[in-house]
Amino acid sequence: MDWGKTSVSKEEYYSLLSTIAIKNDSETLKALVSAFSQPVVSLMSLPYIALFCSSVGEFINHSGITEVQLKNGSPLSISDVRNKLKLFSEKYGQLKNRILKADADQDDAFREKLRFKWLAPLNIHYNLGVFFTSDGKIIGNTQYVYHMFQDRKFSRNRLEGKAVQEFGEVLGTIIQSVCTGLSGFLPEYKTEVFYKRFPIFYKDYNTNRSVNFFPSYEDGKEMSLRILHLVCSVNFIRYILGEIVPWENIWSLRVKYITVYYVYRSLERFQNRYPNEEIRTTLDCNRSIIDSSFRGCMMHYGFTNHGISIIKDEFLGLDKALFGVVESCFDGMTYEQLSKKLDSAINQFSDLLSDMAVIDTSHRKLL
Repeated sequence: MDWGKTSVSKEEYYSLLSTIAIKNDSETLKALVSAFSQPVVSLMSLPYIALFCSSVGEFINHSGITEVQLKNGSPLSISDVRNKLKLFSEKYGQLKNRILKADADQDDAFREKLRFKWLAPLNIHYNLGVFFTSDGKIIGNTQYVYHMFQDRKFSRNRLEGKAVQEFGEVLGTIIQSVCTGLSGFLPEYKTEVFYKRFPIFYKDYNTNRSVNFFPSYEDGKEMSLRILHLVCSVNFIRYILGEIVPWENIWSLRVKYITVYYVYRSLERFQNRYPNEEIRTTLDCNRSIIDSSFRGCMMHYGFTNHGISIIKDEFLGLDKALFGVVESCFDGMTYEQLSKKLDSAINQFSDLLSDMAVIDTSHRKLL
């Protein structure tokens, strides 16, 4: 890009790029409403939808746009849900405490539901529900979802369905508001998604008895839940979202990159504490696509880092998917090449984590 030959400033041009990205993502999420009608699919998608709403809010506040109004009348926090995308990159001890807190809360909640209280010490209740594809691939679990809505103090230990429903309505209203506000911007803009319904199965477990992939470790239960949450995150992208959003759609690359980045960071921390040759090999294979500047672009609607342009002028242009940020962050790599590398990384992480999460999937039931 030769700025001497353009009639717009660099700041204006970058704002245009961000607006195009927001237009694409809002129209994509609007088109996905029918796909998100399945409860498990919608719940597991919430952190990515919350990310959109949060990042749009940041962009609007910075840009002074008044056409779009974003309000949250729900008792749940958009930022709390959005921040769970970073869940697995937290300090090991902090995440350990939160994982065990979620487990303890759910254990107490289901013990209280027992009709005969004298049964509570027998550990015959269930405190974890796991969701599967038709061929037994783990794609979600109830403690992952419970944790998703928590603030840092875990003050929402009695989460009501009505509050979750209201929260979903808030996110939908924000998406619609953005679509309406940008209706005059690129009015013919279209996004393509694939409309699919997935047969989803479930099985209930007691984490005190039947969920321990590392029985020889003192922290085996927490380690197991950590791995279970990770496999849910990456498998959901591999087997659900990856099946309904084409790779050409820049929102697809956004959610894939965020997932890969934070699963990678989490496995780094896990590997530092519990060395594992398979984890080390998988991390080494994917180290070249881990870039914090690019992660920032995927988490926010802007193409700068601390005020400095991320996209190099020689790559900048509307003719490129994501406008040249991929080429700038990955030494000329194209969008298509990065997309293929992300799919490969997702498959590798999925296979690795699924092999670690040895759980009895027999007698699962159709949801």
